[in-house]
Amino acid sequence: MLCAVLLSARTAAASVVEALSLAELVKRAEQVVVATPGEHMGRRSGNLIVTDVQLRVDEALKGGAKPGDTLIATLLGGVADGVGLKVPGEAALPAGAQYVVFLRRQPQSKELRVVGMAQGALPIELRSGTAMVLPPSHDAELMQRGSDGRLKEGEAAVASEIALPDLLTRIRSLVASAAQGAR
Repeated sequence: MLCAVLLSARTAAASVVEALSLAELVKRAEQVVVATPGEHMGRRSGNLIVTDVQLRVDEALKGGAKPGDTLIATLLGGVADGVGLKVPGEAALPAGAQYVVFLRRQPQSKELRVVGMAQGALPIELRSGTAMVLPPSHDAELMQRGSDGRLKEGEAAVASEIALPDLLTRIRSLVASAAQGAR
């Protein structure tokens, strides 16, 4: 009987990640760009395996990047020296696709990382001739604290499809508001 239970049990692979609003993504990011990922290079970083992804900037919304610049985003997981590591909830940035990406520099390593893991990498797809931003795909459980301090299920900043121009307008507004507040 125990053998049957063990054989039918499934393993769970998920991360618990703080749900971030669009305003929180913008606030935490040093760079917000529309970018196209290119080359991926896995490497070891201490005990971890990470993947450096070249991002060609198509449009810059926050930070010092300019269209045509290349940024290197470092993702947790990948393959290095024949060993693979998968980090549930981490962003995926396949080459050739276009994304709205929220990036922040890590204080210790100085690497650019995607804010909020997969939440900070929003895929763009052409649908009926319109560029649409899709909710991020991730295998993480989004959580937030309720007013009572308890954890409850959270919602992604982009929970349903939105036209790219509409999302970019919202992001620009948030960036401008933050700049006004900093003065």
